[in-house]
Amino acid sequence: MVQFRDESEGTETCFKLECGHAFHTRCIVQFLTRTEHKCPSCNQHKTPEEKLEIEGVLKKLLLEIKKDDRVQIARHEFEEAKLEYKRVLKQIETEAKEWIRNRAIELKVAEHKSYYHRSVTAVMSAATEAANEKDPKFLAALKLQRRTDEYRRYGNDMVKQILFGMKYPGYRDWKLRYPRVWVRL
Repeated sequence: MVQFRDESEGTETCFKLECGHAFHTRCIVQFLTRTEHKCPSCNQHKTPEEKLEIEGVLKKLLLEIKKDDRVQIARHEFEEAKLEYKRVLKQIETEAKEWIRNRAIELKVAEHKSYYHRSVTAVMSAATEAANEKDPKFLAALKLQRRTDEYRRYGNDMVKQILFGMKYPGYRDWKLRYPRVWVRL
């Protein structure tokens, strides 16, 4: 593709990067989203030695900036702020866990969870009894389907889908078996 010297950012079919290299818009968007967001033309011409030299210079300059008193004071304040923020988050986590524990006792969550698990077992037992009374192929369908590769790979259990009416039983069942409370601040 011929490099163009257009002042605009791009056209319908081409896009010009800050370095001046131009590419088909769709191609460069795909390339930049899959890589480190660098121009493929400029980046290809740098040798490993040049990259190391640039990184070394940057590191040296940044370390010099880090030594400045204003940066040291700001970093000290940053560390104090970070520690205080962590302390407050830990405190709220402890208080939230205690409140959730107490509320779970009030609502008898353990009893409801136990009842849920017993009801799942009861449905599976009833299905097994019904399959036993019918032809052996029904029992085989109930037992063998759970051992397929697809079930192991995707957590897709046809038995649960049909008997319990769950579209994604693995995830939903997991949420009920291992409840978590998430709070976004």
